[in-house]
Amino acid sequence: NRKNIHVVPSPSGGWQGKREGATRPSFTTSTKQEAIDKGRGLSKREGGELFSHGKMAKSNGETVMETILIHPEVNS
Repeated sequence: NRKNIHVVPSPSGGWQGKREGATRPSFTTSTKQEAIDKGRGLSKREGGELFSHGKMAKSNGETVMETILIHPEVNS
């Protein structure tokens, strides 16, 4: 059963990793990079993919949500 992992900003600060469809996080970290590293290991073990989400400001002042697919084998 393949489960994708999503790294998202935590409402209380820091970052969290959540399995796709889960309501509670699998882990929380203080930095985005730590969350990506933990998520990469978890997605490898579970045969899923890792997605990183975060807010990105555009030049016109609008804020949009950015989503990036991170391949587990890269930089591991």
